[in-house]
Amino acid sequence: MTIAAYWLYGLPIPPLRVVDDDGSIRRPFSAALLAIAVGVIVRNVFPRVAMPLSPGLKRLVKVVLPLSVVFAGAKVDLARLGSELGARPVVVVAAGICVAVASAVLLAPLLKLPRRVGAVIGAGTAICGNQAVIAVAPVVKATDEEVGVCIATVNLCGLVAMMALPAIAGAIGMSPHLYGVWAGSSIHSVPQTVAAGFALGAAAGEVATLVKLLRVALLTPTVMGLAVIKTRRDARRLEALAAAEGGADAQAGGSVRPLALVPWFLWGFLALATLSTLGLLGRVTIPLAGFGDNGLTIDVSEWLARVGSVLLTIAMAAIGLELDLRHLVRKGGPTLALGLTSSVLLAGTTLIVSLLLIK
Repeated sequence: MTIAAYWLYGLPIPPLRVVDDDGSIRRPFSAALLAIAVGVIVRNVFPRVAMPLSPGLKRLVKVVLPLSVVFAGAKVDLARLGSELGARPVVVVAAGICVAVASAVLLAPLLKLPRRVGAVIGAGTAICGNQAVIAVAPVVKATDEEVGVCIATVNLCGLVAMMALPAIAGAIGMSPHLYGVWAGSSIHSVPQTVAAGFALGAAAGEVATLVKLLRVALLTPTVMGLAVIKTRRDARRLEALAAAEGGADAQAGGSVRPLALVPWFLWGFLALATLSTLGLLGRVTIPLAGFGDNGLTIDVSEWLARVGSVLLTIAMAAIGLELDLRHLVRKGGPTLALGLTSSVLLAGTTLIVSLLLIK
């Protein structure tokens, strides 16, 4: 599945490959997105081939997905984001994250969905798509089935945003800088954001990419915040249960450290982002024969990011092989409605705040 996804990704045909007016080449659909599509097709067209693989696929996803999140931190430069963006886009992004996550969590019960699904959808919508879904799921204890449905929903909503935002911006004559901030703070995954940003020119694309990276950098603090909220809610529930039972000894069970609920791979993400910011993931030369006088020179941050991209593509293919479309249509309607609602509220909030703050 992964090889097929990269083969499709490399095809020189639209819409997989788009040539802009200035001759630059864009690929709107990432290999990871194509991988999940290929996996879904195989799962639903050839179910007898895919279903026996299910146990192994589940184990593969649990190992590979966390590592892909860790390696994504290698391309995040926190100092550059602060110096080039300033404070106003940070306000736009923060407002969008708060609205997207809060709205999804609050609206989930109205659609007869668990709040944990709302938290996962909200984070995937608000921050960075698949990687945010993966990061939040273990904190809120989402099931494997819920994670698969949430990933499919977030990717679909991201595609809609990727196509809708450039059309809206072009229709109302939005400036490149303003549009870049809006696209960067609203569209779900990094490839979708880059594609939509550069759809209105290089200036808009560069701003959109920087703002999107700012959102990615906020993944760890957002998950920490959700962990704190969940811990306090669970503690209150246990205290209420203890009070109802009337047992003085039936207390909440001691103190719980919210930071301990943050998955290990988010600490890895933050560690690599810190090393990248400090310039410790630069170029390294390995003295190997056959690679010139100095040997083989590699960009460590670029190499780590590519490894993470390959791991994410492998994991997305495995998740796609687990998705039964008939089941998704029956069970996934409310989740899709929640994802679309959260996406619209995110785009609306970031647009309004951008218009107020960005010139």
